[in-house]
Amino acid sequence: MHNKYVIYVNNQAISVSKEIYTEYWKSIEHERYLTKLIRKTWIYLDHLFDEYESNTLEYKLIQDKNPTRNEAYKMDKYEALHNAIKQLTEDEMDLIISLYFDGFNQTEYAKYIGKSQQTISKNHKKILKKLKKLINS
Repeated sequence: MHNKYVIYVNNQAISVSKEIYTEYWKSIEHERYLTKLIRKTWIYLDHLFDEYESNTLEYKLIQDKNPTRNEAYKMDKYEALHNAIKQLTEDEMDLIISLYFDGFNQTEYAKYIGKSQQTISKNHKKILKKLKKLINS
């Protein structure tokens, strides 16, 4: 039986040899491992604070010309986000890290863990709501 090995580049399936496929996933796993080591200090999910499309944290900070207050506000929000992320389950953290830091899209992540894209989408929305609630409470 001949297995077909495929990796996704820019949302396009590319057929590769078994060796390339294996090395590709080794590198992905290594990146995931490194990301897990630093996820307690590296945070960039500012769209959880307000409506993402037009009111990002940076946009609000630009409007306020007082740099001391800006930095204090930004640090408070990042601290709140950090604390909220620490309250997620391991699976929830993995999904957030994969989508926001590892460069996976929902479809790629779903294939990687063996679930449907719809399940990942539902879980993603649920986690974002959970984070927003934790941050705003």
